[in-house]
Amino acid sequence: MEKIDVLNKQLEYLKFRMQLQEHVLFIFLGLLFASIIFVAVVDGQAARRPVVVATVLLLVAVVAFMAYLMIHIKHRIDKIYKKVIRLMETRAFKDTIYN
Repeated sequence: MEKIDVLNKQLEYLKFRMQLQEHVLFIFLGLLFASIIFVAVVDGQAARRPVVVATVLLLVAVVAFMAYLMIHIKHRIDKIYKKVIRLMETRAFKDTIYN
């Protein structure tokens, strides 16, 4: 039962991290869209400035990295779910043999 408890704690932690990552990703997506709207609508000349272009590219890179981290966390969650299912199946199999 200890292995399942440890895996459940890992799952809770990873789910919390996933939710936190989603919130941060949405904040950066909002910043990205706000900067694109600012460049496109408010100041047409700003699109030619290297600082503005670098800022938008930096926000795109941050959003892509956050999405990569979320995919990585999702794969870890799936891997732990598979371990839990395997443990429960072997435990159920042992219970049927010994009972």
